[in-house]
Amino acid sequence: GLRRTSDRAVSSDLSPRRLVALGAMHKMQNDYTKASSFLTEALTTSADISDNEVKALALQSLADINMLQMNYNAAASHYSQAVEIISDKEERAKVLLGLADALRLLKVYRKAASAYSEALELYTNSANSKGRVDALRGLAEVNQAQSSWQGRAEALCTLAGIFQAQENYAEATLLYAESLTIYTKIGNSRGRADALLGLAEVYRAQGNTQERADTLFALAEIHRVRETYTEAASLYSESLTIYTEIENSQGRIGALLGLEEVYRAQGSLQERANTLLALAELYRAQKVYTEAASSYLESVAIYVEILNPEGRAKALSGLAEVYRAQGNTQGRADTLFALAEVHRVRETYTEAASAYLECLKIYIETANSKGRADTLLRLAEVHRVRENYTEAASSYSESLTIYIEIANNKGRADALLGLAEVHRVQKMYTKSVSSYSTSLILYTNIANSQGRVDALLGLAEVYRAQGNPTKRADTLFALAEVHRVRETYTEAASLYSESLTIYTEIENSQGRIGALLGLEEVYRAQGSLQERANTLLALAELYRAQKVYTEAASSYLESVAIYVEILNPEGRAKALSGLAEVYWAQGNTQGRADTLFALAEVHRVRETYTEAASAYSECLKINVEIANSKGRADTLLGLAEVHRVRENYTEAASSYSESLTVYTEIANSKGRADALLGLAEVYRAQGDTTRRADTLLALAEVHRVRETYTEAASSYSESLAIYTETANSEGRADALLGLAEVYRAQGNTTRRADTLLALAEVHRLRETYTEAASTYSECLKIYIETANSKGRADTLLGLAEVHRVRENYTEAASSYSESLTVYTGIANDKGRADALLGLAEVHRVQGVYTQSISSYSASLILYTNIANSQGRIDALSGLAEVYRAQGNPTKRADTLFALAEVHRVREPYTEAASLYSECLTIYTKIANSQGRIGALLGLAAVYRAQGNPQGRANTLLALGELYRAQKAYTGAASSYSESVAIYIGILNLKGRTKALSGLAKVYWAQGNMQGRANTLLALAELYRVHKSYTAAASSYSKSLKIYTEIASSKGRVDALSGLAEVYRAQGNTTRRADTLLALAELHRVRKTYTEAVSSYSESLEIYTEIANTKGRADALLGLAEVHRVREAYTEAASSYSKSLTIYTEIANTKGRADALLGLAEVHRVRKAYTEADSAYSESLTIYTEIPNSKGRSGALLGLAELYRAQGNLQARADALLSLAELHRLQKEYYKALPFCHEAQGIYTSIGNRKGIANALVCLARINQAWNYHSYAVRLYEQAATLYQQLDGAMV
Repeated sequence: GLRRTSDRAVSSDLSPRRLVALGAMHKMQNDYTKASSFLTEALTTSADISDNEVKALALQSLADINMLQMNYNAAASHYSQAVEIISDKEERAKVLLGLADALRLLKVYRKAASAYSEALELYTNSANSKGRVDALRGLAEVNQAQSSWQGRAEALCTLAGIFQAQENYAEATLLYAESLTIYTKIGNSRGRADALLGLAEVYRAQGNTQERADTLFALAEIHRVRETYTEAASLYSESLTIYTEIENSQGRIGALLGLEEVYRAQGSLQERANTLLALAELYRAQKVYTEAASSYLESVAIYVEILNPEGRAKALSGLAEVYRAQGNTQGRADTLFALAEVHRVRETYTEAASAYLECLKIYIETANSKGRADTLLRLAEVHRVRENYTEAASSYSESLTIYIEIANNKGRADALLGLAEVHRVQKMYTKSVSSYSTSLILYTNIANSQGRVDALLGLAEVYRAQGNPTKRADTLFALAEVHRVRETYTEAASLYSESLTIYTEIENSQGRIGALLGLEEVYRAQGSLQERANTLLALAELYRAQKVYTEAASSYLESVAIYVEILNPEGRAKALSGLAEVYWAQGNTQGRADTLFALAEVHRVRETYTEAASAYSECLKINVEIANSKGRADTLLGLAEVHRVRENYTEAASSYSESLTVYTEIANSKGRADALLGLAEVYRAQGDTTRRADTLLALAEVHRVRETYTEAASSYSESLAIYTETANSEGRADALLGLAEVYRAQGNTTRRADTLLALAEVHRLRETYTEAASTYSECLKIYIETANSKGRADTLLGLAEVHRVRENYTEAASSYSESLTVYTGIANDKGRADALLGLAEVHRVQGVYTQSISSYSASLILYTNIANSQGRIDALSGLAEVYRAQGNPTKRADTLFALAEVHRVREPYTEAASLYSECLTIYTKIANSQGRIGALLGLAAVYRAQGNPQGRANTLLALGELYRAQKAYTGAASSYSESVAIYIGILNLKGRTKALSGLAKVYWAQGNMQGRANTLLALAELYRVHKSYTAAASSYSKSLKIYTEIASSKGRVDALSGLAEVYRAQGNTTRRADTLLALAELHRVRKTYTEAVSSYSESLEIYTEIANTKGRADALLGLAEVHRVREAYTEAASSYSKSLTIYTEIANTKGRADALLGLAEVHRVRKAYTEADSAYSESLTIYTEIPNSKGRSGALLGLAELYRAQGNLQARADALLSLAELHRLQKEYYKALPFCHEAQGIYTSIGNRKGIANALVCLARINQAWNYHSYAVRLYEQAATLYQQLDGAMV
């Protein structure tokens, strides 16, 4: 048997379990004393080995005993300890529930509630409804004890939900009812809703419709009070449906009243009206007439508001029935009349007639003359629209008689209007006109404008039918007047227009005038400016045709004013043209000329230049005839504008010049200015800048004489800008001089001084130094007087420049120094820098280099701070000259580098490249590496900006070399890489080779294996292209070695592919075959099977040619593997067999085993199980002998699969157990474990106790290896028991 271990830990592990079992046994026998004794001993013993499982069992059992003995303190203590060490969630919940019960009985309610809550959460997560019920009951008890009614209600409600889910409806109903009572007492509407909802669901499940409806109604009431109206409406509706089904009228009324309240609160008028109608119907059915009438009336009011005639008809019909039942004849008659009106409006005339007749009968019975007349009138309307004209006429006549008797003029007029309509349709036009006319008089007397409209409209139709256009037009006009007074302007405008059309057709001028005047009034009232102006224009045309010139002129002028306001040039032109014709007819030449000028201006603005030119020409002719110089000049100016925009510049210039002459003669400076401005625009269009500038200068002079200094300054400034652009220094001087005069006249000393300063600058640049010095001096005087420090400093600086170029260095230095002092005082860094630069120049020329360097450096700092690149260039150029003169190469190179940087940023790249190259030469001579790097970086940046790839690549290569020499590998790698990319782009193989070689050296120095391998691969490719095969093979091999070390399969493929190509080019077939075989293996592992087959096949061909048997067999084996995974089993079997034959011949046992294993796999898949078994077994024997554990594993796994396919469970289990043992011995425990478990499962299913025992031993050894000794011991014990049953036969 199994030898027992004497390990003390194992012994102590078993003993407490037995003690706990004994304690449990005595507990079941109600022998609590012995049970407690055993459990306490178990606790004491288990404390030595920290077996939490045993401790928990013992503590839980002790706690349960204490609860039974009502020793709650002890029970709580044991439960608490057990909770601390139990990890199983289900067990933990159970213990927590016991602890909560104990604490509750001890009245420690807060802790009890916490324990119940935690237990509840665990039971909920594990879907243990029994546990949840117990926990919730406990919580309810605790909350009751604490008077926490909210908590108790929540617990009861949740508990009810559980019982409901379990279909224990009696218990659920009781619990929901109790929670509802509590929620009601504490005023928790949300809780009441939840409880009621639960109850409703219970009643639904029970099929208890009455209680469900009542509950839903109560729930709806809560939602209504809480203003959750959607839910309330839904619940009321559901309860209403049930009440209807069970014929509970009171319930239906309650539900409908609730719904009505909800819809009222929501403002849902349609739904509220429908509900009131349904409620009224219900009340009426129950003969509760007062409430029914109230509901009908309220629904009618809403249907009227929402324009729902159908609903209104239903409600009125019901209301009439109520009044009939009540014996309220007046109410019924009025309701029937209203109902009839609804039907008439809806055009349901049969129903309308029926209602009117019933209503009429009641009014006759009750002697209600007014009601009778009104009903007859409406009945007549129904007869008329149904074309029952005889009945209509009879009813109208009868109603007319009654209205006359009761002196009701409105009714009398309506009856006459109806009769007139009947007569008109019957073509009884005389009677129709009479009736229309009488009704019109009555409507007029009672001020009923709508009646007048209807009567007039009818009359108009009669006159149209009679073919009487005059009376029709007059009637339409009268009708339009009524609409205008009523302010229904759209109808008025339409009627005026229609009457106007008729008056025009019958050539009634006065009628047309009246209609147009009416239309004008309407458009004025509407604020329709466009239409009003058009109407005034038409009226003016009519007046002009009738030679009523005063009114015509007035209408034209008014229309012109409106067209101007609404920016309608076309209308304005028409009106002005008409007005000109009126003035011509009146003999008013001045007025005609002025109007033609205005007309020409309109045409010019509208760009209808031909018409504009014609109007200007006619106007000009009149102005010449009447000797109106001002008018003549204005017209010439307008005509010139037309010529200018039409690009007839010669004519434009001529007209401008002529107008300028006239304006000059009449001393009209404003006109002169306009003419000159126009001339300037002509010269601008002609591109004649000189004349434009001269004209602007002349214009500025005019403005200056007119003392319109702002315009003068603007013109001087514009001419100055042109003179500046055209480099006309004389013109600039004149413009500046004029500006200075303007500013003097304005008393603007500051601007005068600034202008003089600019003038001085012009003189300085023109090298008229005497004038420059004089102007600077005048300017300086003003700046001193006005205490303008900036102006003073600028002037001194300019004066210093004049002194310097005239080689008056002492005066120059003095002025520079004084300007520097001022600039410093006002903190003007630009000025300070300029002054220091000037001083530096003076010192350099004088050979005072120390002071020169100091001044240059100070100016350079200032220029840099204010980002003045030109100043920096000047300062750096000066410094470079000083250092050259001093023979200081280092500082000269640094200065040239800084100067190059400035030029590069400013983008004059040629200067930058030249300066970088010069400083690079100097840095190289003086062996300054950092300087060289900086210069090379700058050059590279310049070449990039210039788009010079060759120059940039060469520079980057030089930079890479320099970085590598300094061991700055990151910079070197970056520079080499970028140069490689550029060399590739420009097809420079030599440069690319150099850069790649350098890059590989960098990666080697950095220890960057991936980078080095990639670079060597690229270099190898380059060598191969160059046919430098030895170098290529070396680089490929080096890269392959690195790719292998870093496990880069993609890199290995590339390197091997390249090597194979090199060996092919060299004619080295053996190495090519070996390389192709290695490449094929790699493709197979990467599952790129097409490439693998290609490489295997090519290597096989070579091995066959060179009679390399081993290589041939290896290639066949690899090819077979690919065929197998691609399910080409025939080809796979053939290749395996061929490789097996060769391996057997050359006594290669490993190869033979591999071929047998592959062949076995093929046989298994093809269900040739006998052949597969033989091949697997033979390969297993060989793998065991050589030994090869991986091969053994493969063979055993294959055998296991084979036996599974054959249904041979015993053999499969044996193979799996052997496989598990193999992995275990190799310490591959996680691989061994599933095989062991599967074997155990099979042995168990087939009842093989020995196999089970062997599997248990394997499992035990695995757990022992993992240091799970307790579990291993239990497994060993189970195995030992089985072995003992098998006569102790342990393997």
